[in-house]
Amino acid sequence: MVQESPTSILVVASLLGFITPKLNWEHLPKSFMFKWIQVVTSFGSLAAHARTVRSKANSIVNFFSPESSSTASFLGCSQSFCPNKHLEITTTCLKSNLCGYTSSYADVIDSSGYFVSDLIVFDSVYENDTTVTGSTNIIFGCTTSLTGLPTSQGPADGIIGLGHSKVSILSQLASREETPRIFSHCLTGEGFGGGVLLFGEILVPDLIYTPLVPSRFHYNVDVESLAINGRVLSIDPEVFKSSRYRGAIFDSGSTFVSLIDEAYIPFAHSIKTALSHLVPVTGLEGDLCYESSTSKAEDFPIISFEFAGKAIMHLRAEDYLVEGM
Repeated sequence: MVQESPTSILVVASLLGFITPKLNWEHLPKSFMFKWIQVVTSFGSLAAHARTVRSKANSIVNFFSPESSSTASFLGCSQSFCPNKHLEITTTCLKSNLCGYTSSYADVIDSSGYFVSDLIVFDSVYENDTTVTGSTNIIFGCTTSLTGLPTSQGPADGIIGLGHSKVSILSQLASREETPRIFSHCLTGEGFGGGVLLFGEILVPDLIYTPLVPSRFHYNVDVESLAINGRVLSIDPEVFKSSRYRGAIFDSGSTFVSLIDEAYIPFAHSIKTALSHLVPVTGLEGDLCYESSTSKAEDFPIISFEFAGKAIMHLRAEDYLVEGM
């Protein structure tokens, strides 16, 4: 299993509702960089807690109040996507003539509220490495009812949607040609979270990209092979192919990598063989556990996923070991 630190959910540096002059877009930035406010990625829209939100988790969160923002505006039923049952979320016209929404995630989190528009603040990074602070209008959901929010990772201030939906934040920026339809999500994986969410191109040479599988709800990719210490495992390539009920996805809300039996069984066998000199201990069903006092990080193999386009992700021990499971 591969671990993302459970405390590193997402890092975004924008506070909604502050008055900031709009940026003059004569020279489009290569990317937007956001950092340092904890939110959770999942839904297809950007949702913030409204002042009246109530959560069964009883967590203390920072509330957003549209009434306190001089730049916020409510979206009425005349919006083109209201009502619309063909988005990843369901929008409807409320009795107050506001455009409302309901959404669920993983069958455990339910959110409902209404749409508002306000300025989101960001840093724009240009090709000459200069950074300019600016803002742009974004439509997002103001949640008035929220159930099923997990509490084990602490309270979350809101949910930022990075899905394929037309109302996701990336789709809105791209539709106005304010940034390419590209984003990067980098987690620090240590301590109490941290990292960077970047919209646009990364100014790093020799990057290798893997294409997304088109017409899929999630961020599906094609896995070509799985290797341990450079040796490709004997796994039928069809195991990794995207279909209606299976496939490989990148999901920032998932703590571990999950493999189906056809991939996990040969993977586990190869790991056990590579670690035959270490002392195994009993763990949860399906877990591979070893006595830490008798092992070092150098003892563990490098796990490599090869994606379409020859993009290879190498995982060392510090990337996938979990302590005390």
